[in-house]
Amino acid sequence: LFANALHGDTSSKLNEFRSVAAKLAIDAAQDKTVPLQTSELFELEAKTWEIAELLFSFRYAQKPSQLDISSTSSNALIEENLYRVNPKARETVIVRHWLQNNFPTSDIPQLHDAKWPSATIKKTKRSVLDPDAPLRDDLTLSSEDRAVDSSFFKYVYQLLQSGQFQQIHDVCSKTGNFQFSITLNGLIEYRDSALENNTDTDYDMDSQPTGTTRKGLWRAMCAELANAAHPALSAFEKACYAFLSGELEPLLAVSDSWESSFLAYVNHLATCNSENYLTAYKRRPELTEPSVESMEQILEILADDSYTPAHIVNESNNPLRIIQGAIINNNLWELFANTVKDMNNVSTGVTQFSIATDSPDVLRILTHLALVTAQLEGESLSSENHTTLLSLLGYYIDYLTSKSEFAIIPIYMTQLDASDIVELYSVLLADLTDPVSRHEQLTLSRKLDIDIENSLRRAVERIFDRYASVYETVSKPVSEKEFQVADASLIKAVEWYIEASMWDDVVYGGNILLRRFLLAGRAESAQKF
Repeated sequence: LFANALHGDTSSKLNEFRSVAAKLAIDAAQDKTVPLQTSELFELEAKTWEIAELLFSFRYAQKPSQLDISSTSSNALIEENLYRVNPKARETVIVRHWLQNNFPTSDIPQLHDAKWPSATIKKTKRSVLDPDAPLRDDLTLSSEDRAVDSSFFKYVYQLLQSGQFQQIHDVCSKTGNFQFSITLNGLIEYRDSALENNTDTDYDMDSQPTGTTRKGLWRAMCAELANAAHPALSAFEKACYAFLSGELEPLLAVSDSWESSFLAYVNHLATCNSENYLTAYKRRPELTEPSVESMEQILEILADDSYTPAHIVNESNNPLRIIQGAIINNNLWELFANTVKDMNNVSTGVTQFSIATDSPDVLRILTHLALVTAQLEGESLSSENHTTLLSLLGYYIDYLTSKSEFAIIPIYMTQLDASDIVELYSVLLADLTDPVSRHEQLTLSRKLDIDIENSLRRAVERIFDRYASVYETVSKPVSEKEFQVADASLIKAVEWYIEASMWDDVVYGGNILLRRFLLAGRAESAQKF
C-alpha cells in the first residue's frame, strides 16, 4: 500500500502516506484481534505524515514578500508580517495547528443548563450571583457548584486544545457561561481594512473592523486569572485562561501526555513571538519573557526527566515522536545518518539496538521520508546526504528481500537516478536465483521503464568479482567438488542474460565464463555450461 503511493509529486505522496496510515489505524482499532499498539502506531504515523506535509509545503514553497507596515497598520497585519519575515515563528504556528487538529476529542460530559445550579454562596446564602462575585467579593461556591464549574472548564479546555472554538461558544450558550464566551472573542487580533495600505494580503480589504482593540489588556486579564491563587478558580479554569493568554505553568499542571505538554509549550512560544513582535511596533507596553526560545529546546525539555514527568519522557522516546521531532527541527538528514550508523553497528555486532531494526515500520517510514526529502531538495542534495539515502534504502530493500517482497522493490528503483538504480538494483539481482522471481523482476522493471539491462550487467559483474579469488590458473584439471558453489553461481549469473534475451551479452559473458573455467581447470563445469 505504501509503496504504491510513491508515484506522483511529493505532496501527493505525503497525502497518500497519511491516508493509508489513517485507514490502517481505523482497521486495526476495529479488529479486536489486533494489538492496541498496532492501531496506535499507525495513528502516530498518520500524524507524522501530516506534519511532514504541512512543514514541507511551507519550507519548499516560494515565500511571500514583506508587508508594508505603517503607523496606521492594524495589529493583525503586523502579526501577519511576522510570519512572513520570521519562518520559525510561522512554523511554530503550523505545529500548534497540527497538534490541535490531531488532539483527541472527548465525549461530551453531563453539563447543567445553568452556570451554578444551586446558586448558593456559603457566606451570604445569596441565590442571585453574577459570574465575578466569587472573585470580587471573596465568596465561596457550594461544593456542587464548584464541581459543575470544574467539569465545564475541563471540557472547554479539551475543546481549546483541539481548536474547536465554535463548539466552545455553543456549550457556553447551553450552560449559561456567557461571560467566558465573550472572553473567548478577545482572542481575535484587531484589524480595520479602512486603515490598511496593503494589497498583498489574504485579508478582505472591504470587510468591517474585527477583533479586540485592546488585546494587550485582555491578555493581561487572562494571565492574571490563570495565575490567581483563589479557591473559586479550578485548575482547568486557570488552564483555559492560560491557553488564551499564552501562560505556561497552569497548562503544564494539567498536562498528562506528550501531546498536551508539547501543545502547552508551543502555544506559549507562539504567543510570546506574536506579543514581542507587536511590542517592537509599540503595540504592546512591554516584552514578554518566554520560558523557551525554540522548538528544539521544547523537545529537549520533554525528553528530559529533570523537567518532565517520567511517563511523558517515555512517550518522547517513541521512535515516531523522534521522527516528528526531526521533521519539526528540520534535521532529518542527521536522523537518517544516525540510523544508518546504528544499523551498520547492529549488522557488525557492535551494538544491539537501532530504532529502525526494532520495527520494520519505522525503517519504512524513514526510508520514505528520505526519498521525499531528497526529491524536494533536488540538485541541492549534498553528496553526503545522497550516500545516506542509498544506504537507508539499501537496508530497507534488504528487509523486503528477507520477506520475499520482491514485487515492490522495482517501485523503489523508480525513485532514483539512473546510475543509482544500476548500483542498488544490481545488489538484489546478483542474489536472485529463483526463475519465477527473476521473471517477475524482468516483467516489472520493463513495465516501470527501469534500466534492467545495465542493472543485470552490473549484477553479473558483482558475481564474477565475488568469486574472482577462487579461480586461479592451473596446469591440470581439478576436482569437481572444490568450486561447486562458485561454478553454479557464475553459470546462474550468465543465465540472467539468456532470461532477459540479451543475446550479445550472452555471447560475451559466456566467453568470459568459459575462459575462467578452462584456465582454472574446470573442464567439467565448462561442459555443463
